[in-house]
Amino acid sequence: MKASAYAIPGLPEKLLNKEFINAAACEQTQIPISMLRDKTRVHEIVLARQLAMHYRRTRVKEGPCAISRDYNVDHATVTHAVKTINNLLEVDKRFAETYAEFENRIKVRQ
Repeated sequence: MKASAYAIPGLPEKLLNKEFINAAACEQTQIPISMLRDKTRVHEIVLARQLAMHYRRTRVKEGPCAISRDYNVDHATVTHAVKTINNLLEVDKRFAETYAEFENRIKVRQ
């Protein structure tokens, strides 16, 4: 099920675009967008993927199965990404600043 910009008043269509969110995550972690779907455990790539998954799950309210199809991973990986980012936000102040910058990148592009 694709979310509609009309379902949430004031939410622009751009914000709901998964490619837009992926681009912001890759920009934040300074990796090429083509590497986002790669099956690799390189920290920067995993972090970019987790940032995008977390944002789409918590802010856009997409389901884990829909998100997992886009990244070619299991739905449990999406759940793990959300938990990991939530834990980092609670514990790591520098990461919280990084996540705030990521969200600002999305807001600025609107």
